[in-house]
Amino acid sequence: MFELMDYLTDFNPIPGIFVTILVTTALILVLRKVVLWYYKIDRMVELLEDIKSALTSQSKTEDTWACPKCKVVNPNDVYKCTGCGYSLT
Repeated sequence: MFELMDYLTDFNPIPGIFVTILVTTALILVLRKVVLWYYKIDRMVELLEDIKSALTSQSKTEDTWACPKCKVVNPNDVYKCTGCGYSLT
């Protein structure tokens, strides 16, 4: 009986808490990747970056560029839309 009481009074919960935090973090990271894959968010971000780089490279070769938000034509030396304030950078 005294051995059980000694064990309960000497018990250190810190390693258990540390392991719980590590397992929870790993589980969250794995589930996040599954959710992103399911909703194709990674692919959407990649496509949006491709569109932005294509628009930026296209606009630098011409004298003007059209704002993707409001379609206002801006001079090439301006990096913010004069109509809505959309920034290319």
